Amino acid sequence: MQDALASVGGLIREAGCSTVGIALSGNAPEYLLWVVMGAPRPDLRMAWIVAGTPSARYEDPSFAPCAVVCDESCPSDWTTIRGLPLAYERSGYRLFQQAAPAP
Repeated sequence: MQDALASVGGLIREAGCSTVGIALSGNAPEYLLWVVMGAPRPDLRMAWIVAGTPSARYEDPSFAPCAVVCDESCPSDWTTIRGLPLAYERSGYRLFQQAAPAP
């Protein structure tokens, strides 16, 4: 699990992404994601992406993540989230993001 999240965090950082959506189950170790992303960082914004829950009304409609981290709580047939394609999958964690720009 820790290796999978470290890989996810590395891919997000390599892509230059600092706006990350979180779609994890309630018992997932969210704190590990914050650690692998190097938080706290002034440029980092991470927010839950929720739907169909009482918390959904608090979601910032202007939040536009460049990556979304999901676990097994997300439907396995999802190939995109918020227009971001599935880019990586390991140990139950999935990363949705655009490919990193070429150097």
